[in-house]
Amino acid sequence: MIIKDVAEFRAAHKHKKCFMIGTGPSLTYSMLDKLIPHYTFAMNNISVVYPHTEWRPTYYVNVAHSTRRYEHWTSCARESLGAASHSFLWAKNLGIVMEMAHSDVNLSLLSCHKCPQWEWNADHAVSRWGTSMFSALQLAIFMGFHPIYLVGCDLGYSTNFNSDTLQDSFHFSNDYLGDEKKRWIAENRKTLFIDEANTYVAHMLTQLAIAGMGRIIKTCSLALSHIYPYISFEDALNE
Repeated sequence: MIIKDVAEFRAAHKHKKCFMIGTGPSLTYSMLDKLIPHYTFAMNNISVVYPHTEWRPTYYVNVAHSTRRYEHWTSCARESLGAASHSFLWAKNLGIVMEMAHSDVNLSLLSCHKCPQWEWNADHAVSRWGTSMFSALQLAIFMGFHPIYLVGCDLGYSTNFNSDTLQDSFHFSNDYLGDEKKRWIAENRKTLFIDEANTYVAHMLTQLAIAGMGRIIKTCSLALSHIYPYISFEDALNE
């Protein structure tokens, strides 16, 4: 396991475009295969797509508390740590990679907090407020990426989960959350409303942070088109 300082990535990809991979229902396997030549960020349980696509993320980000709590999340994280070119891991989640200490894993450890604020210096800390995508966007801006495209970033948490059948329609796959997390959500349904509100705030904070600094974030999903400029996925590939 090779651990690199986050500071080494400051402005490492200045003026290069990248794609941030969300986990909403608008994400498809065919979209991911089209992204193979591009820089991509992905998060958490993205390894659920691996049996269906040749694509693997350039950068993998895991700042989720659930990674320590649920075996499905732990297992998905371990798989992505081995698949991505480089991973950024919340230092508190380091325990999940201990058994991979002798594997060919490139890793950086993040200091994280959960305050609703944008952090410019990811080598000092990132905020994990609302959604893992918020942390990943702070890293992408820190690394100099421009423009940035959001793929599969959808809302609708509170309306696309069936507590009776545990059917999850707010992710690209019903297998994304894992059975333990789905049962927990069914018993704590109100958390979905809170999560959706916090995700919305995180994206608003992102747009406010980059306004006027010459950086552009565009969304390929209509769900966030009231926050970011919308662009079709095909146009984003070719822009």
